[in-house]
Amino acid sequence: AVALRAQAVGIVDPASGHLEGQVPLAATPSHMVRGDGAVWVSAADADSVIRIDGHERSVRQTIRVGNGPSGLAIADGAAWAVDPYGGLLYRIQLPGGNVVTTIRVGQGAEAVAAGRGAIWVANPVAGVVLRIDPRNQRPAARLPLGSPPLGLATTTDRVWVTTGGAPDTTTSAASSC
Repeated sequence: AVALRAQAVGIVDPASGHLEGQVPLAATPSHMVRGDGAVWVSAADADSVIRIDGHERSVRQTIRVGNGPSGLAIADGAAWAVDPYGGLLYRIQLPGGNVVTTIRVGQGAEAVAAGRGAIWVANPVAGVVLRIDPRNQRPAARLPLGSPPLGLATTTDRVWVTTGGAPDTTTSAASSC
């Protein structure tokens, strides 16, 4: 069996379950999403978002973003990356890879998802989910949940949210410094 090396993105054949390739990186990957003809990976230790060409299986671009980006989403002609330490959501223009907008989402924001005509950001430190309007690139709603939101997913008609323990016991990337 072929082993997946450290600091790499593995490519698994779903029919056989075997590792069929890998893309070595110069940083430790964490979150990953597919969109706009590429695989996008956040690398918090390199303060960057990495675009991997899925056909060529190689790194095509490394985009400097904030201070330890975590969650990623692709929507509305952009890659969206959240920086839990800086409390910012970065909008990276596609194609091109230029950071064109930063939106304040609060220190501790970690997860981001796209769907239902909005960008959704989970902030466990604040105990809220923010709905960002991608057209005017500002928060359109703040949804307090009572428990810290940790993860997000969207379907055609709903936004799903996972939550952790009580807000006063939450440890997130930004609050554990």
